[in-house]
Amino acid sequence: MPETFQAELDRLREEILSQGERVQRLVTLSFDVAFADDHASSKEILDLETEIDRIDVEIEQHAVNALIEATKVGTELDERQARTLFVIIKINNELERIADLGVDIVERGATVGDRLAMPLTLRVMTNSTIGIVRDTNRAAAKSDPQLANIVLKCEDAMEGFRVEVMKAAERDVKAGTLGVELAQFMQSLAARCVSIADHCSNVAEQVIYAQTGKIVRHTDEGWVDVTQSD
Repeated sequence: MPETFQAELDRLREEILSQGERVQRLVTLSFDVAFADDHASSKEILDLETEIDRIDVEIEQHAVNALIEATKVGTELDERQARTLFVIIKINNELERIADLGVDIVERGATVGDRLAMPLTLRVMTNSTIGIVRDTNRAAAKSDPQLANIVLKCEDAMEGFRVEVMKAAERDVKAGTLGVELAQFMQSLAARCVSIADHCSNVAEQVIYAQTGKIVRHTDEGWVDVTQSD
C-alpha cells in the first residue's frame, strides 16, 4: 500500500538524519584531535566509525527492502517518493565517505609530534568545515534547497583556504620555523577539509534534487542547473 511505503520512507529519512549527526560529531572530534592529541576523543571516534559503518549498511538494506516490498504489492510511487528514496541512498554513501575522511585525519596525525605551530588560519578552516557539515545536515533536515545552495557556494571558499595554508606551510618550512612533517600534515588536513566540503556539496545537490527535481553541477561559471541541458 502507498501509505506503507511512505512510512518506510519517513523512517529512512529519520535514520539518515541521525547518521548525519553522528558524522558531524566524528568530524568535530577528528579536528580536535588533529590540534591536540586526545586519546579519549580518539576512542570515541573509532566507536563512532564502527556505528556509522553498521548503520550505513542498514540504511542501504532498508532502502532496497522497501523498494522490493513496494514492487511485490504493486505500489505506485509518485515522482517525489522515487526521488526521495534514491536521494537517501546517495546521501548515505556521501556521509560514510565524510566519516572515513575524519578517521583518516586522526590516523595521519598519530605520528606527528608537537602541533602548537599550526596556524590560526588552519583552525579557522577546520571550524568552517564543521559549519559546512552542520549546514548540510540542517538543509537535509529541513528539506531546504535555499540552505543547500549556500552549502554549494562554500566549496570554492574551502579551496581558497587550502591554497593559503599550503603557501604558508611552504614559506615557514623555507624559513626554518616549521618542520617538514608538520607542514605535510597541515597540507593533508587542509586537503581533507576540501574533500569533506566536496562531499557536503554532493549531499546539497541531492537535497535540491529531492525537493525541486533540479540537477545542479559545478562549472567554471559556478553552480548551474543542468536539468534541461542539451
